[in-house]
Amino acid sequence: MNISMYIEADATDEMLLFVRQLGIRHVFTSIRKDDLKSDFLYGLKESTQRNGLELIRVMSGFLGKNHEIHLGLPKRDQRIDEFIGFLEISQMFFRIKNCIIFNNLHSQIWEL
Repeated sequence: MNISMYIEADATDEMLLFVRQLGIRHVFTSIRKDDLKSDFLYGLKESTQRNGLELIRVMSGFLGKNHEIHLGLPKRDQRIDEFIGFLEISQMFFRIKNCIIFNNLHSQIWEL
């Protein structure tokens, strides 16, 4: 079992060092809509690795809890394409086995 800790997606090196000093090696985060870009995710990967941490989970509430997808609104297909892009980028940069998308029920988590 690995103990992990939530970090802010824009955590500074000082914050990440503190996490490491606590003896935690695995971290996870949630990213905002504006951060769904490969350069941001690459920087996130680099900063965690530089500080001796393994980023094991990246979440996107914007995509996982998107009302346009859930309710079948006009931008549904666009949001689904963004969702697929997020999964592809996440797998490319992180080879994530734990790319998690939350829905509204905490008891239901999809692991990909």
